[in-house]
Amino acid sequence: MYISIEHLPEGVLKRYHADLAPKGLAEEKFRREVAAYSWFAENDIAYVPKLISHDVEQLLMLVEHAGVPLNHWIADGNQHLWPDVIRQLSSIDQDLYRRRVNYLFSSPADVLVDEDGRVRIIDFEYTEAGCGYEHLLMTAMDNQRLFECDEVAAESFLILVRKAIPTSYRYWWRRLRYSVYGRMGLLREQLIRINE
Repeated sequence: MYISIEHLPEGVLKRYHADLAPKGLAEEKFRREVAAYSWFAENDIAYVPKLISHDVEQLLMLVEHAGVPLNHWIADGNQHLWPDVIRQLSSIDQDLYRRRVNYLFSSPADVLVDEDGRVRIIDFEYTEAGCGYEHLLMTAMDNQRLFECDEVAAESFLILVRKAIPTSYRYWWRRLRYSVYGRMGLLREQLIRINE
């Protein structure tokens, strides 16, 4: 894989390894991610941690520390905070949709939860503002990465997530639109995969 992520005391370090990626792909993803962080900062989005620094030559960025990945967090217990974390995911999903931010290919590893149960999202290599949000954020939690740390806890958490998914903002309209656009091959995720 040509992307590495390290959770360090000073923040989350993400590096794109251009020598391991198809020509120009790492640079394009890096550019897109830096642009997304800038857009979130300009719009004062609280659920996205700040980009501390980035290096265009080395294709690396350091993002402020904002907790541990969701799959690790649920393995540590915290069951009393699970409903609130799910509520926050739903709120983030609604805000992304209303702001027309297309946040693609997210997973439980891209959701950070701090010691107080505050949720933030990272990993914006496929994110574009102004083109519509195609996914339901909570459906992205139904992902094999959720089970990497504690399968029993992951299954229990996922039961709550699946119950909450139909309460997502404009749920039925978004499912219908996603299905129709998918059949027509017009989803941005389809176009990106074709181009990459």
